[in-house]
Amino acid sequence: MFTRRIFIVGSPVNEDDAFQSGVKADVINYKRYFQSPIGGAFDPDHEITILKNPSWKRLKAHLMSSPADFTIFIYTGHGFFATNTGKIVFNISEEDAVAAQTIIDHIQSPKKLIISDACQSYMEGYNYLEGIGDVEQYMSFRSSVTKPRARQLFNRAIIDSPNGTQLFMSCSRGQESVLSPTGSFFSYALLTSSQSWSNTNSHNTVLTALQAGKMTTTFLKRKYSSELTIQRSSCLVTKLRPNFPIGVKYAPLQLLY
Repeated sequence: MFTRRIFIVGSPVNEDDAFQSGVKADVINYKRYFQSPIGGAFDPDHEITILKNPSWKRLKAHLMSSPADFTIFIYTGHGFFATNTGKIVFNISEEDAVAAQTIIDHIQSPKKLIISDACQSYMEGYNYLEGIGDVEQYMSFRSSVTKPRARQLFNRAIIDSPNGTQLFMSCSRGQESVLSPTGSFFSYALLTSSQSWSNTNSHNTVLTALQAGKMTTTFLKRKYSSELTIQRSSCLVTKLRPNFPIGVKYAPLQLLY
């Protein structure tokens, strides 16, 4: 039996400020996306785990006890690039800052997709803005493909990709990842681009992380490049170069004349 898991970790440092609202929006939007047909129709009760401000002990226990053929790990919150160790670090709670590679090493899957919406600046912190214009508080996702068919397409794309780890980062090294009360620029760009892709009349049934990365970068550049932010998403893969799915859709059969 093919097994798959999603962990969504949201780590606001202060539950009383607007940073909490932005991270909460990201968590809800990612859950809604991946349980929708576009995101592969993950079961919200058995395949998606949401953790808020987890200690490393708690997060590690969840990862170690959840083996799967494929795991998506999503982190939204504070992060930075540690110049003394050369590692990307996530502030998963007020007490614990954990290297992204350490988290990856504890994920019990041969195929791993890591989505990070956190700063890679050389100083810890988020650039905070007041909003993203007309962004809805929480996003909704529509698709013409049924959930059973979505699961089938998504799983087949995973099986067809080689083992390895793929990292999809919200910004490049030295940059900040911009957040607003209604969610992060990167996460909104990623999910909006994926929804737009599902609406196009093409015969591609699978959206890969690399394709989504290019679309997200274009979206960020078009919508948000200004004095406010110049963040550029980045995608890293292991040497086997897996290219995991991030979206699926119905594609009409091509007519023959």
